[in-house]
Amino acid sequence: MAGVVLAFVLFGNLLFTSGGGQFLTDLSMRAMGRYRGGPAKMSVLSSSLFGTMTGSAAANVAFTGMVTIPLMKRVGYRPAFAGGVEAVASSGGLLAPPVMGAAAFLMAEFTEIPYSEVALAALGPALLYYIAVFIQVHLVAERENLPNVKPEDLPRIDTMLRGALMFVVPLAVLIYCLFVKFLAPDTSVVYATAALLLIMAAVNRASLRPRELLSVIESTGRSLVQPIVIAALAGLILGVVNITGLGSTLSQALILMASDALPVLLVFTAFASIVLGMGMPAVAIYILLAVLVAPALQEFGIEPLAAHLFIYYFGIMSYVTPPMAFACFVSGPMAGADPFRTGIEGMKLSVVAYVAPFLFVLYPELLLVGHWLDVVIAMATATVGAGCLAAAVAGFIVRRLHWLERLLLVAVGLALMTSETFSDVWGSRPRSPSGFGCRGRGTVAGIATGRRSRPPGRAGEWCRSARLGSEESSAPTKGKRAGPGARSTSACAGPTRSSPPTVSRSTCAANGCAMFVGARAATFSDPTWWPSNG
Repeated sequence: MAGVVLAFVLFGNLLFTSGGGQFLTDLSMRAMGRYRGGPAKMSVLSSSLFGTMTGSAAANVAFTGMVTIPLMKRVGYRPAFAGGVEAVASSGGLLAPPVMGAAAFLMAEFTEIPYSEVALAALGPALLYYIAVFIQVHLVAERENLPNVKPEDLPRIDTMLRGALMFVVPLAVLIYCLFVKFLAPDTSVVYATAALLLIMAAVNRASLRPRELLSVIESTGRSLVQPIVIAALAGLILGVVNITGLGSTLSQALILMASDALPVLLVFTAFASIVLGMGMPAVAIYILLAVLVAPALQEFGIEPLAAHLFIYYFGIMSYVTPPMAFACFVSGPMAGADPFRTGIEGMKLSVVAYVAPFLFVLYPELLLVGHWLDVVIAMATATVGAGCLAAAVAGFIVRRLHWLERLLLVAVGLALMTSETFSDVWGSRPRSPSGFGCRGRGTVAGIATGRRSRPPGRAGEWCRSARLGSEESSAPTKGKRAGPGARSTSACAGPTRSSPPTVSRSTCAANGCAMFVGARAATFSDPTWWPSNG
C-alpha cells in the first residue's frame, strides 16, 4: 500500500509542477465563467478535479480558493456562501475516485476488494454529490440574479491548451491501465508518470531541470511524512484493538444501543464517524473508523464495501460540519466570513452527502452494483431526487418557493433517491442483489390505464396498508390471514380479467398518489423490510 501511495503522490506533484493545476483552474473558468453564477460553478468543477491530485481538503481550498472565492464575491455571492461552496467542493475531492485522498487503496486492503471495484463503486455517490452542489449554486445565482464573469476575465484558449496535453494524456493512460487493462494501481500510475515525463520533455523542458525535479521529490517526501506516521500509528492502534477486543466491544455497544434496528444503527454510526473524524486527515479518518466503527455495520449484515464507504463519507463530512468544520475554517477567513456561518452554508450545500450513504447501504445499485438496467434506473431517479433536494434547500426553481413547497420537494427527492420508487411508480424491475428490489405495476401505470395491480412481496405490502377504496380492502382474502403480503381488493388494486375497470382515472390518480405516500411510510416502518442482525 505504501508503494501505491508514493507512486500516486509523485504523479500528482509532477502533474502540478507541469501546469496541470493551473490548467484545471483555467479550464473550469473558461467552461463555466460565461454562465450565470460562473465563479461558483468554476469552484465546483476545479476543486473536484484538483482534489484528485492533492488528497487534502485544506490544500485544495488554499489553492483554488485564492481564485474562486474573490470571483464569487465580486459577482455578488455572500461571503459565507462563497466560502461554503469552496469548502464543500474541495472536501468532495476526497470522495471522488480514483484516489479519494488515498483512502481508496486502504479500502481495497481492508475489504479485500479489487481497487478498480472500489473506485467504480465510489463514482455513483460522488456524481450525486457534485450534481446537487452544482444545482444549488446555479439556483442561488438565479434567485439573486447574479451577473456572469466579464469576458476579459476569462483565460485565453491558446494559453489554456498548452497545459491540456500534459494533463489529459497522462490521465487517459492512467484510466486505460486501471479500468481497461486492469493493471495494478502502482503499475498503472508508473505508466501514467512515464507518459507525463515524455510529454514534459517534448513540450516544456524547463520543468525537467534538476532544480524543479528536486523540488518535486522534496514535496513528495513532505507529503508522505503524514501518511507514513499515520499508518505506523494505525498499526499500533489496530494491534491494541485486536488484543483488547475494543473493536468488537464498540461494535456490540452500537448494536445494543440501536436495539437491533438498522436505521438507528446507521444514525449512531454516522454521528460517531463525524465526531471521530473531526480535525484529522482523510487517511487517519478512514483507518480509525474502519477499525472501530465499520465492524458494527458488517456484523449487522451490511456488505463490507457499502459499510466502509458509509463511514468514510461521514468522516469526510466532518470537514464541513460545525463546530469543527476544518475546511470551512480555512475558506471562511479567505472569504471574510465567520467560519461557523460558513460551516452552516457548507452543510446545506452538501445535503446529499448526508443522505446518500443511508441509501447506498440499502440500495447497492447506487454503488453501480447489480444489473445494468437496475443501475441506470437507480442513478437516473437518484439524480432527479438529488436535484429536488438541492432546489428545496435553495428555495428557488423558477420563483421563490413557499416552505410547504420546499417540504414537498424534500419528500419527493427522498422518495426518488430510493431505487424501489421507480418500480413502485412506473413498472417492473428485477430484485436487487441485496433483496430490496420489487416488481409490479405502480401508480403512474394505474393513472394511465385507470387501474392498478398490486406489486407482490415487501414492495406491495403498502397497498393493503393504505386502506383506500371499498370496504373489501380491509378484509383479508378468504383462507389467508391478514398481514404483510395479504391481497387487497381496493379500487386501485385493479380489476380481474372478467370485471372491467369501475373507477375513473382521476379517482385512481388521487388514490394512487395517496398510496404512493403510504408506500414510503409503510415500507420503512415495516420491521421485516430491514435486514435483521445475524
